[in-house]
Parts: sequence; structure tokens; C-alpha cells
Amino acid sequence: MPYSTMTLSAVPIHYTPETRSVDAEIDIFHQCLALWLSCPIGQELYAAFMRLPLPRYINKVVCIDLGSIASKPAEGSPLIRHAIYRHAAALMAAEILHQRFGTMIQLFAQDTSYCPQCARVLFRKGFSVVGLHGAGGFAEIDDRTLVFAPDPRCCVREIVADVAEPAAMFWNTVLSPDEAAKASMSPRALECNDHLVSYYSEYEADPDSPRTRELIKNYEREPFSVTNLFGGVSLYYRKPGMEAPPPAEGKKEEVKQI
Repeated sequence: MPYSTMTLSAVPIHYTPETRSVDAEIDIFHQCLALWLSCPIGQELYAAFMRLPLPRYINKVVCIDLGSIASKPAEGSPLIRHAIYRHAAALMAAEILHQRFGTMIQLFAQDTSYCPQCARVLFRKGFSVVGLHGAGGFAEIDDRTLVFAPDPRCCVREIVADVAEPAAMFWNTVLSPDEAAKASMSPRALECNDHLVSYYSEYEADPDSPRTRELIKNYEREPFSVTNLFGGVSLYYRKPGMEAPPPAEGKKEEVKQI
């Protein structure tokens, strides 16, 4: 049988071999973080996390599908910069929770598009990268978790509805069947082949379902402005009186300081 020294490996889409140091990537992250904190979108999210009666027992933030932050130079890629802004937003949310309630917050991030350099940069910023080839991020979600997953490329809400009832979620707004149908309609007819016409856009990656609608019945909702960074999202947080049970007596929770 012929022998070949060639090996195959999977890399993130748009991957560019590493040409810069982690320190250089960290500098880019800090530049984007400064822009994020000064822009109206960042200020609106900051105000929401500071103002709302979020559950004080939240002890982790689990980020799903926020995008690759270092698979190619950020200067020439708006997609990479947007991914950095989303991670900066999650980092800001964790810092606010720590500031308000004094809890040490764990930060987890899962995205199959992360390259090794992404993991190094995120580790330096306090994130634990999990589930590169599986569902490690989803396995971390429990009733003390803030799920941070705006406009994902997979059915995050459906999966979460099956595995947990988080303390809070920042993700796509859950719509009623009528609202979902209206939202998926194109404002103009879409012409297909052979004079066929459709008024519906492409299928959503993270669609609403009966289970996601059932999940949010125990949550308050704070709508967030529609942006090209997050899409149409809301911040959901558990209603007063629907609190998570206290940790077992004598059991010390392991936390990672941000």
C-alpha cells in the first residue's frame, strides 16, 4: 500500500498561520476593549448589567459561539474585530457581576472556530476555552450560570432548554410563533428559479421552539437594541422567588478569579 507523509488536520475557516506573538494579539484585544467601553452599544449593555436585579448567586459566564479572535489579522477583518468586541462584552459582564455581588466569576468560552492562538489570548484574559470538538461549554451550564450567546450559528437556546435553567441568558429574543413567522418574512418578494417567489428568508441557525418558549416563562426580559454585533437579543434573568438552591453544606465551590 503506498505510503504518504502527508497528514490532515482541521483548522478554523479563514485561518491564517500565526505570524504575531500573543502579546501583539493582546494589544489588539485591549484596543478593541477600549473602543467597546466607549461606544453606545457597550454603554447600553453596561447600564443594563448594572441596573437590573440580576441573581446575585451567578458564579460563571458561559460564552457560546462568539467567534474567532485571532485566526487572521484583526486590522483587515471586521469579523475578527466583532468577535473581539463580543468577548470584551462577556468580560465586562463578568466584571460587573463581581463588582456588584462580590462573587468570583468563572469565564468559559466554546467555539469550534477557535485556533490555538485564540485559546492563548483568551486564557490571558481570564477565559477557560472548553469544548473545541464537543459540547464542553454546554456541560458547564447550570442554574448559577449566565449564558452569553448572542446571534449564534447553532441552536444554542434549544440545547440549553434541554439541559438546564440558567440564572440568566443574553441571547436571541425568544419570539411567539406569529412573531417568529413575521420576523422570517422578507419585506420584498424573493425571486427564485423559474419565476417562483418566496416571502421568507433563510432558515435561522438558532430558531425558537415550544421548549425555548416554555423555558423563559420563569424569566424577566430586558430587550436590547438590535445591532450588527449581537443581532436581535434580550437579557433574560430569573424572576424573584425563582432562585437557585444554596450549595450543599460543607461544599466549597471552585472559582477562578477574573
